[in-house]
Amino acid sequence: MTQDEILDKEEVLKMAVQAGYDEHQAKFDTRITAFAKLVAEKAREEFGLSAVGILERTVARAVAKEREACAKMFDGAVWAYDYREIAAAIRARGEA
Repeated sequence: MTQDEILDKEEVLKMAVQAGYDEHQAKFDTRITAFAKLVAEKAREEFGLSAVGILERTVARAVAKEREACAKMFDGAVWAYDYREIAAAIRARGEA
């Protein structure tokens, strides 16, 4: 995916109009798109914002929540076997 695909020109123009540019000015002033690209690049550099990075963090959070939900099923279990060991083993998988 190229930077131009990430930063859609039509979307930039909509944001420029929302920021107060008139539509004609936004459409023909090429500095607006260039400025938007610079801002997006700086954000990616400063905050590590990339589609892959965001996706990786989102998936990692989802996996951690699911693992904790699975472990909680065994935390308070009152069955014949001590299921706290299973809960601990599930949580430990996130540490590996």
